[in-house]
Amino acid sequence: MTQPYHSLNYTPCQIRQVDFLPPLVPCDRCGQDARRVDVATRTAIDIDLDHPAVLAVRVSVHYCSPCHHYFRAQPPFLRRDAIFTRRVVRKAIEAVSVDGLAFRTVGQRLARDFWVQPSEAIIRRWCRGYHTGITLDDAYQEWIVAEFSGILCVDELYVRFVLPKRPGWSGMGG
Repeated sequence: MTQPYHSLNYTPCQIRQVDFLPPLVPCDRCGQDARRVDVATRTAIDIDLDHPAVLAVRVSVHYCSPCHHYFRAQPPFLRRDAIFTRRVVRKAIEAVSVDGLAFRTVGQRLARDFWVQPSEAIIRRWCRGYHTGITLDDAYQEWIVAEFSGILCVDELYVRFVLPKRPGWSGMGG
């Protein structure tokens, strides 16, 4: 039985063919130049404003003769072993860190704006990986110390204090 063209589960999408076929790349194990011996296809999901965009990425397969190792060339717009492009990851991280969205709403926003909907768990993993990659090196800390004025402003201050016990008062309003 054929499905009607405008069924509930039908979403038109565009499939784009992308080639990443360098003739020589350094081996990911030993660093020696490895020649292309074959071509493989990876599938990736990218952002688009009009409809879902699925990338059929043809990548070159290389063989390193010194270490007898086959490997695929890594396109710069895809992370290793990932289905979403770096642009999708960047948009999700920006939605959390710049726009201040909650993790659970980022997927819905990306679905509305760009036709992709990664899970809340993967968005959390992307943000965690992004934030662990931020390091405050010594030069940055020296700059902070040099630029610090010595005045600390406190926006809100909470002080915990204990009321003296009064006879007959339970502290529960009675």
